[in-house]
Amino acid sequence: MNNYKKLLVLNIGAFIEQGLILKPADHFILQWAWDFSRSGQNKTLDDENNTYFWFKYAKCLKDLPNLGIQSEVGVRRRFEGMVKSNWLIPHPNRKGKGSYYAFSTQIERILQSSPEIISQKALRQVLLELIALYEVSQKLLDESPEKQPLHQAIQEIIRQLDTKVSSATQMIQKYQLVAQKVWGDDTFISSKMIQKYQVTCHKNINNNTKVINNTEVIDNKQTLSRENFDLLEKLKIRNTELMQEKEREKEIFEKKIQDLEKENESLRTQIQELEIHSETSSSPVSRQRVFEIFKNESCAAHAEKFYTENRELIEANLMSEIIIEHKVREIKASLQDETQAQPQMRSTNTDTTSEGQTYKLAKQTFEVFDIIPSKSDLKSLVQDILRIQQERDLSLAMMQKNLQMYEAFIQTEGVTTNYSLKNWLSGDGNGYGKNWERSLQKAQKNLATKNAGGQASKTVEATNLNYTHYSPSQRPEFYPQKK
Repeated sequence: MNNYKKLLVLNIGAFIEQGLILKPADHFILQWAWDFSRSGQNKTLDDENNTYFWFKYAKCLKDLPNLGIQSEVGVRRRFEGMVKSNWLIPHPNRKGKGSYYAFSTQIERILQSSPEIISQKALRQVLLELIALYEVSQKLLDESPEKQPLHQAIQEIIRQLDTKVSSATQMIQKYQLVAQKVWGDDTFISSKMIQKYQVTCHKNINNNTKVINNTEVIDNKQTLSRENFDLLEKLKIRNTELMQEKEREKEIFEKKIQDLEKENESLRTQIQELEIHSETSSSPVSRQRVFEIFKNESCAAHAEKFYTENRELIEANLMSEIIIEHKVREIKASLQDETQAQPQMRSTNTDTTSEGQTYKLAKQTFEVFDIIPSKSDLKSLVQDILRIQQERDLSLAMMQKNLQMYEAFIQTEGVTTNYSLKNWLSGDGNGYGKNWERSLQKAQKNLATKNAGGQASKTVEATNLNYTHYSPSQRPEFYPQKK
């Protein structure tokens, strides 16, 4: 590639078939870039979609001196023109002396199908072979005059081959003129269309020879009919199988539709229930409504006590009308059996007390984390506490104790641990479920050890002091002598 003197293969026909009209200089530069990218001497960059090749404008100008381009700027403008025509794809990493370019999919497909460079002598030899094959085919026809219908068909094929050979000859002359005009050297010539004609002619003549040598296949109509009959039978069987398969698919599809309708009906019911619940729980239940619920259930005597015990939860909208109705029914059921009245009432009181304890624990939690909560914050934390209690199987007493131990732990001297409320409520080591008493004991032990160690070190230093007493005559020189 150091001295680029070979004649490029200009696949003009392939570009025209794709509706692309290139100027001669663009043809040569594009083919030069393609050959150079295949030489393995370019620097390359790869991304997810393309491989970009480094092209230096001075290199192109040196390798293609006969294009009439006077400077590197002219070459760069040619490249930019091909970018605007969507034949080349530029890379963002560009420099003044050159750029990275990738070939578009359409151009790459055309250039990959370009033929190898062959000499004019070899191309003329191909034409001579085509003409010889044509004469052989004509001779075969002349030796079998009794098969006129088949002969006429083959003669038509040969006529078409003759036309293609003539076209190939004209193309040779055309490419010779182009090569001489641009390069002044007819040593090489573009030949994709001629090669295509060569392959087509060989293929058609071989097929015609097979037809002439195997006419018994055409004459034996009975064998052909039997084969066609067998094929039709197979098609009928296949058609029946396809119909059965479609029926099965239809049944499966209908069953899926029925299942979806059932699921939709269930979802509609749930949505209606949620809408009813949201309507009833959008605002706190009033005291009058609580008494009405107890009165409707014939438990009016217990309404005042229930409202007093659960007033904070009701006013904070943490106990909806549905929950109150459920509690009232529980109280009523417990009153119906006198033998179990006390245990059941105690259970009910325990439930309501438990809800009050949950609310109390939520307020204590906000106090520990030094947060002033709103009603919605309290409501949300109560829900989180209930969820954690259920997931981790914790009692409210244990959760409250762990909170108190955590508060004492972080207030211990030397402790730097300080959870946020978000971390306290999330993670595998959930704050409510962790035994902070052990952490507190460990911190207190470390603090006691530290304090005791400091005092002990002072005692040791005091006991290790050695005092030396000197008489006035034995004092060292650095002691002042008394006069």
